[in-house]
Amino acid sequence: MKRALCVILIILLALTPAALADDSSVCFISLNDSLLQLSSQAYSFGGQYYVPISVFIEFRIYSHFLTDSSTAQLYSSSKQMFFNVETGETYDGEDNYYTASAVMRGGTVFVPVDFVCRQFGLSWSYIRGSGYGDVCRITDSSAVLTDEQFLT
Repeated sequence: MKRALCVILIILLALTPAALADDSSVCFISLNDSLLQLSSQAYSFGGQYYVPISVFIEFRIYSHFLTDSSTAQLYSSSKQMFFNVETGETYDGEDNYYTASAVMRGGTVFVPVDFVCRQFGLSWSYIRGSGYGDVCRITDSSAVLTDEQFLT
């Protein structure tokens, strides 16, 4: 009986949003040469780094959430991406489907940073901090500092 109860508890824990907790320690987000507010953090899940969908506005990539279809949209003047957070489907404005998917965490849509950066022509890097937390840095051509300079 105790064994069955333990198995059920483990399964329930695996299915809760708490299972999406960070794989690593604190990971701050930087856009070009600026650090975002400390409340905005990236996290690692399943070997990928995720950031809140709204962080891309600095790069004129806008987001919108369609409640009726549980679909988040990222769009710029030249590209549209759609992320259905219930089904895990991701597709673009030309109906091309992708294996990357977004997740909902604490009422916020998080998208895989590597995938979004590749789709919209941005770069990103993961900078290991020394005792203060790591940084997920997203950049475009207007970034002035190198990763090493930014960290200092």
